[in-house]
Amino acid sequence: MKSNKVLSDHELIKLTLSGNQDSYAEIVKRYQSLVKHVCYKLVKNNAIADEICQASFLSAWEKLYSFKYGSFKSWLCRIAYHQAVNFIRCSKNETNYIEKETHYAEQSFGQDSQYTTENAEMQILLNKAMNELSEDQQHVITLVYVVGMTYTEVADAMRIPLSTAKSHGQRAMKKILSTINGKTDAQ
Repeated sequence: MKSNKVLSDHELIKLTLSGNQDSYAEIVKRYQSLVKHVCYKLVKNNAIADEICQASFLSAWEKLYSFKYGSFKSWLCRIAYHQAVNFIRCSKNETNYIEKETHYAEQSFGQDSQYTTENAEMQILLNKAMNELSEDQQHVITLVYVVGMTYTEVADAMRIPLSTAKSHGQRAMKKILSTINGKTDAQ
């Protein structure tokens, strides 16, 4: 892709489908950090996030012919989201993912001198509050507030109605605030 013109996602997809592999390499380059970010925020492990990211791009490549319209970014994030969720579900059969995540947060904040004890305690409280949410609520909050997706993109990625995504987000925020306020008031 030597041209100075920036091609749209749809143009790159058409070129890829016509056999131009450099076009797909451009798509990967364009979205690799976003897809890895989505994966990492869900699995909390760089190496695993890299593997899921790679699997997501491979899956997108294999299903590219089925992409018809809409936001390619949302479609790709949906694939990454589902790849990560599938990994988490498989991991739960081997270990308790939530305990592992809480342990990870406690260790990483305990060893990182840039965080004060107060920030570490707040992060642990936030993780515990997140663990009390339903799986769907956790995913909505992570995708909206950590990854930075809009509720419309989240609804598309999770294949749920927009009103359901917003409802999950609102209920989750109420639970999180209630949990944090209840625990901080009691201390």
